Amino acid sequence: MTVPTHTTTFVEITSRCEGLHHWPEAPPHEHYLRDPHRHTFVAVVRVQVFHDDRDIEINTLARWLNHAWTSLATSHREAGDGRLLDFGTHSCEQLSRAITQLVIDRHGDQREITCTVLEDGLLGGGITYRPTTASGTASPR
Repeated sequence: MTVPTHTTTFVEITSRCEGLHHWPEAPPHEHYLRDPHRHTFVAVVRVQVFHDDRDIEINTLARWLNHAWTSLATSHREAGDGRLLDFGTHSCEQLSRAITQLVIDRHGDQREITCTVLEDGLLGGGITYRPTTASGTASPR
């Protein structure tokens, strides 16, 4: 079977991280979000590749992202049997933007990247970065 040439090839990884965040300006009906609360954050990252023979090796990318969470934390908190990453006031969308920037820093700005961060694997947000085709610098949107 011949695949049409207008397709995009990608790799996709999932990474999980236990952490805290909070929203100090939460409206009254969501007041419980004002205090730091724990989630298992789940990042799903899709990165364009330019050929289908391990342009970006998925195991290497997954291991890298598992360690990269630490660089996104504003601090660490002791929590009973271990330490939790504290992402401060960062939303899922903000964490997605930060992870996307880390991928750009590692793999260049000429690849389409989609990153979604979910709270407990259920609810969240994300962004898609598309490289510009004209001259100029693209940035995550």
